[in-house]
Amino acid sequence: MKNKSFLNATNIIIVSLMCVACLLTGTLTGMVAFGDREDSSTSIQTESTTGRADFVSSLTPSTPTVKPGEKMTKAEVYSLNIGAVVGIKIEGMSEYYGEMTPFSASGSGFVISSDGYIMTNNHVVEGATKISVIFADGRTYDATVVGTDSDGNDVGLIKIEATGLQTVALATEDSFAVGDDVVVIGNPLGEMTFSLTSGSVSTLARTVTVDNDGLTLFQIDAAVNPGNSGGPVFDMYGRVIGIVTAKYSDTDVEGIGFAIPISVASASVNDIIEYGYVRGRPYFGISVTDYSTTQNGKPGFGTTVIKGAKVLSVDAESCADKAGLLVDDIITALDDVEITSVADLLAAKKSYSAGDTASIIVFRNGEFITLSITFDEAKS
Repeated sequence: MKNKSFLNATNIIIVSLMCVACLLTGTLTGMVAFGDREDSSTSIQTESTTGRADFVSSLTPSTPTVKPGEKMTKAEVYSLNIGAVVGIKIEGMSEYYGEMTPFSASGSGFVISSDGYIMTNNHVVEGATKISVIFADGRTYDATVVGTDSDGNDVGLIKIEATGLQTVALATEDSFAVGDDVVVIGNPLGEMTFSLTSGSVSTLARTVTVDNDGLTLFQIDAAVNPGNSGGPVFDMYGRVIGIVTAKYSDTDVEGIGFAIPISVASASVNDIIEYGYVRGRPYFGISVTDYSTTQNGKPGFGTTVIKGAKVLSVDAESCADKAGLLVDDIITALDDVEITSVADLLAAKKSYSAGDTASIIVFRNGEFITLSITFDEAKS
């Protein structure tokens, strides 16, 4: 069990689609969360760009303009956009059975500005010490991380030093419906570079758990595999409507992939560029782990099972500290939502913004206590 700083969850078997090779142990197989790693020594660079709050939504693509109302063939969508889709290769260090182990991994991304901003997934670049971006024509660039939205949307923004790049066109709203045709371009397995797959939108606003984080995604049946993470989902007008991030993985299961709506991803990127972080994310200031125990009840009343999120540490001067949370408290409810695990707490937290106030029920010294907390804002 990993102790997370308020980040832990598991629900159905969803794997992020990053292709990872552990240099010590070979390739990873089976039911794995590709790219699930931590590297506390990694330095993430944050660029400050003033006057660009609506940077993504105001981009003017350097590709040929897509005429409104004119659908394209799959071949036309591919031809129009292949110059703006990239493969991403990373190197880094990951903890493996208590030892730091080098790894290499691959994912996908797409260019959103002619001066080198590239959108991808957070889990593609998380923990990376070296990032390389490869274009279809063979050009290769080193990249740096501008910022990520690791808590809410699995969005990553990286930057290469280049000018005059071809860009994709981004849909300005979630203008798609169940049954609409889609095209995915990416780098499955890290080897089948710049591959096209196609399918349809299967459902909208599916809440799933990916790599210990709850996300609201739309579902597609286009084939996606490890290495597709961070790649674009296009509509038949040639616009990006989403970012591939995960698939359902189980025996005899096919055609269940998930993508982040581009409107959601763009909002995160706008904040990253303007402020260096995504505004409004609530922050507790605690680290927690799953907890379950049986308490002896009064004579004749048997036993009571107490489940929740056990507080391991409380940051000084944080909202949790000010609310009176203590180490070893067991959080069992947040407002009207029952908390039986860290996963429950993580999911419940997503209903709040920084500055919101909530009631927390904790089990402490054999009794339940109600506290009031006003959430801080997460700055990273």
